[in-house]
Amino acid sequence: MNYPLEEIVMSSKRDMFVKRLGLLGLATVVNTLMGIILISVFTKGRPLEDYGLWVQINVSLALIPGLTCLGLPYTLVRYVAGEKDKSKIKETIYSILFVVLVVNAVLSPLFAYLVIRYFGGNELGIVPIFAILLFIQALNMVGWNYLRAMHKIKKYSFLMVIQNLLTIIGIGYAIINGYGIYGAILALFSVSLLMLIILLYEIVSDLGLYIPKFTYLREFLKFGLPTIPSNFSAWIVSSSDRYLIGYFLGIKHVAYYNPAYSLGNLLNFIIGPLGFLLPATLSKLYEGRKIDEVKHYLEYLLKYYLVVAIPAVFGLSILAKPILMILSTQEIAEKSYLVVPFVGASIILFGVYVIVFQILVLKKRTDVAAKIWIVAAALNFFLNIVFIPKFGIIGAAITTLIAYIFTVIVIVRYSLKAFTINLKVSDALKSLTSALVMSLLLQYLTVDGIYGIFLAIVLGAVVYFICLLMLKGFTREEIEYIISLIKR
Repeated sequence: MNYPLEEIVMSSKRDMFVKRLGLLGLATVVNTLMGIILISVFTKGRPLEDYGLWVQINVSLALIPGLTCLGLPYTLVRYVAGEKDKSKIKETIYSILFVVLVVNAVLSPLFAYLVIRYFGGNELGIVPIFAILLFIQALNMVGWNYLRAMHKIKKYSFLMVIQNLLTIIGIGYAIINGYGIYGAILALFSVSLLMLIILLYEIVSDLGLYIPKFTYLREFLKFGLPTIPSNFSAWIVSSSDRYLIGYFLGIKHVAYYNPAYSLGNLLNFIIGPLGFLLPATLSKLYEGRKIDEVKHYLEYLLKYYLVVAIPAVFGLSILAKPILMILSTQEIAEKSYLVVPFVGASIILFGVYVIVFQILVLKKRTDVAAKIWIVAAALNFFLNIVFIPKFGIIGAAITTLIAYIFTVIVIVRYSLKAFTINLKVSDALKSLTSALVMSLLLQYLTVDGIYGIFLAIVLGAVVYFICLLMLKGFTREEIEYIISLIKR
């Protein structure tokens, strides 16, 4: 069934969603650029072991609070986004905040010790500040998700940009002035603490102080706890390779691997905002029984995501080596540029997962995703044990792609049983064909330096979109809508 585009996108709600997506996209771009800049700060003329340790710390900051928060920050978004009763919102926020505080006060020191002892070069002097940093990160997750649930997207984006800018200034100053990895961690701690103070002030100023009664805690845990194995398993697929590379090959190889992984992972500037906005936006529509609108969101977001993601991965794969030469060192570029295509393909699939997974979130079937990720994680973990010692860091990238292929195939199958949407395979094939033509052109270019890379990107984008228009990848209504957005 074909829907007129104006029924799908030409409404104030869609326009607001696009604007919010743009704001979050800007914040995510700043965050991505921060990671890219830090590669140069840590790797040029400094011991690669320091950068390897920094990577392990950041990987842990992404993993451990996701486990110790019991899935409650994400639960907050699902239950608060469409809620009108302020007393229930207050009970939800403070119940979750209190539980997260108590659990992480107990577990953060233990996890900090284990990570540094076994995967962080045994730099035990870092453990105390790392433990406090893990604790703060957990509380911040509640604060960030509060802004998300309350649709305070401008404030969220502004604070995220400020956090990233302060972080890169602080870490850059510490490294350049010889304070090393300890100074970098102290800078990260200081910025995280500042954000916690701001986020808690935001909650208290909106809701006032409140002692929770934990009325809905059992329901929250029933929703949130199944996301723990899902989140942990997803982390195993996306990030455990850093731990295993460090274990099998040494922390220096983590420093080889991560810049290429970060380059292939650039598509997260699209996926991050989608994963942030969709649960709250779609939950509100779904609770209002606007099922057709939910389907339209999912169908068109999937199409436009692939329109951008497919050529981006092809282009990054072709230009990986010269980009890595600029960002890091010749040694890192030579050893890791082949990682980029595998990671990029994995991220394309992850974006598809993020969009389709919203069906299970709406149906409150997060347990299904948990089971899928557990199997994918087991597959990835055991393949890594075999592939990393034999094939090095390229083996880690290959196993990541295999795990994502499995996950997307299964999640699409289960999701479409619960909620039917029209997957337009022909649109994806048009993007794929156009990206192949673009790649053939880029292969014959001699790319050198920042200016050469910039020209290659511009030329590649022009060729791609010309091919896509020739293949009728966009309807006239879609083109008119895009032009109208640009003019606003």
